[in-house]
Amino acid sequence: MGPVFFDWIMGVALRPGTTFERSRAELRFGYWWIVLTIISLESVVGIYRPVGGLGTENWPDAAFFIFMCDLVLFDVQALFLLGAGRLLRWQLTWADATKLSGLVWSIIFLEDLFTFYPALKGLEQLEIWISAAFSLWCVIVMLIGIRKVSGLTLGKSLLVTLLAGLTWRGGVLALAFWAVAGK
Repeated sequence: MGPVFFDWIMGVALRPGTTFERSRAELRFGYWWIVLTIISLESVVGIYRPVGGLGTENWPDAAFFIFMCDLVLFDVQALFLLGAGRLLRWQLTWADATKLSGLVWSIIFLEDLFTFYPALKGLEQLEIWISAAFSLWCVIVMLIGIRKVSGLTLGKSLLVTLLAGLTWRGGVLALAFWAVAGK
């Protein structure tokens, strides 16, 4: 898992077009390690967060809840990607949609690394701004990767990215912003 894992994550972060193209032939289930690592990081933050955390009293239930929420978010992103691709006549399969979504989650992994400390210290504003920057990076990476893999024009690739990536990332970011603003 080691070098290959970081090779995929840094590949998506720094050279998404090449990495998305390479994933067609070389990546089978490696993206699940990325997703499971994110779920683990978010479970720790969700349990030990000082304000609004789920607490350590029932940590197995809290970890399971976070696990299920993240899996649903992952499937929603893959479903949005599949639907947006089909809408624009890109013949994308469910397996490819989950693979591409898993690769995009490499940026979420990096985001979780950068927001881990602020989240555990209760620095919600800093966490939101870091998440906003990573959300923009996530959309850019998704655009580059989709354009390279799909062969769609820039405009259609941007539309797929906005329909598939911005909808769920924007929604999650808006919910986090409203949660912090409501305090």
